[in-house]
Amino acid sequence: MVSATIRPFPGLGMSRPVFAVVGVAAMLAGSFHAPLFATMMVFETVGAHLVLVPSMLAAAIGNALATVPAWSFHTFSLTGLGIRLRSGRFTVMEAST
Repeated sequence: MVSATIRPFPGLGMSRPVFAVVGVAAMLAGSFHAPLFATMMVFETVGAHLVLVPSMLAAAIGNALATVPAWSFHTFSLTGLGIRLRSGRFTVMEAST
């Protein structure tokens, strides 16, 4: 029964570790808002072409779902330090004055 849920498309030849790696790509893309980074990081780590397309799809979905809230991993960390960011244009000169 478990193998039926893990292998929905048995003809593709994907195994359980591939699904784990694709999940890592989605998590990285969502937390860092960088789907290309997540795809390339997973591809460089695994080195298999089999995970490239599923990682790209998962990274795109993870990034799309992560853009729904107004904060990211980085803004959450800065908020913990007491730094509040506002939306809009921001230049270095405004920060120094």
